[in-house]
Amino acid sequence: MLIAAYSLCAIASFICAVITLIKLFKEKGLLHGLLGIVCWLYAFIWGWINVKKHNSMGVMLGWTAAVAGTTICGILYAAQMAKQTA
Repeated sequence: MLIAAYSLCAIASFICAVITLIKLFKEKGLLHGLLGIVCWLYAFIWGWINVKKHNSMGVMLGWTAAVAGTTICGILYAAQMAKQTA
């Protein structure tokens, strides 16, 4: 169950990241877009800084929730595996 939730959150995170990267490429150009691909944190921060300018509050909230979801699911899964091996 945790793997399925993790997978859904990861897919949602990827989709939101791609939407933000498209906006980043259009506004800032190739080098910033490539930086956003290599360093997702740059794209994430850029997305939040420009959330009003691009009217992308839903995308950024979704991306934030998806990242939080993958983090929580990963921690819970690791705890579950540690408990099984102990």
